[in-house]
Amino acid sequence: MRFFFILLIYSFTSSVIFAQDYIIINGKDTINCKINLITSTEINFTVIQNNIPINSSISMSNVNSYYKNNSIDDKDTSLEQTTESYNSEEYVKVKTEKVKAPEVIFDRFRINAEFGSGHLVADIDPSAPQEVKTYYEQLKTGTHYSFGGIYFPKKSYGIGAKFSSFYTKNQMQITVFDFYGNIINGTMKDEISIRYFGAFVAARSLARNKISGFYFELGFGKTIYENKAMFIDNYTINGDKIGIDFTIDYDIKVANSLAIGLGLNYNIAVLDNITVNGRKYVLSGNEKENISRLNFIVGLRYLIP
Repeated sequence: MRFFFILLIYSFTSSVIFAQDYIIINGKDTINCKINLITSTEINFTVIQNNIPINSSISMSNVNSYYKNNSIDDKDTSLEQTTESYNSEEYVKVKTEKVKAPEVIFDRFRINAEFGSGHLVADIDPSAPQEVKTYYEQLKTGTHYSFGGIYFPKKSYGIGAKFSSFYTKNQMQITVFDFYGNIINGTMKDEISIRYFGAFVAARSLARNKISGFYFELGFGKTIYENKAMFIDNYTINGDKIGIDFTIDYDIKVANSLAIGLGLNYNIAVLDNITVNGRKYVLSGNEKENISRLNFIVGLRYLIP
């Protein structure tokens, strides 16, 4: 009877004592125990196995955190830890696990080819005859194409280079009077090519599929102008100028690594000198030749990680 009574008290006491503490080790495993002593290098504890108390210890390097009843303070004060205490209970977080940020995956290269309609933005002389106004209005619209690429060291920002070309032509029959008053019938013709090549900085805002999205480009480069003209006689007019190039477009995903883009390109350049049949002329004021153009583009984009 006495043995049964002692065993009952022991079992009850053990369940109370060992329900108080626990140790969480690497791998998130938990040891339910009674913590006896904590040092800077290890934790000594007692566990019950088959109703038999077993003393053991564990290296602090393997401990993530522990929970201890601090009714009796046996903690080594030399151990530097972050603690939160409430009355006689204590939770100690020994280690803070570093959570690795998920790797951001995006395409670093964008190769594009574009085609579209270009429009010269220069004003037409309002004093010109109507047939001449119509001629130049038709001449202002032409074809545009370009090739380029962008490298994105960061997801949203990149640098790139591009080449673009604009072409238009028109002609009409004219009748003029020479210096002596003679009537001369002939042809007025313009065949204009404007080429641009330069570098730019780019920004983009991608959709969730990481391919569709808005693209913005701002660049500087050289604009080269050539006009194979005719006004009774033939003339070749050349000029070049550093210009500004701005593009905004939106890419639509059609397949992995492939998109179609729709956008708007504005190339700005004004010639202040030209060469006509090898002879150079300096232009000033209203004489300057505005060769800026607005291009409506459709493009094919290929993306490379």
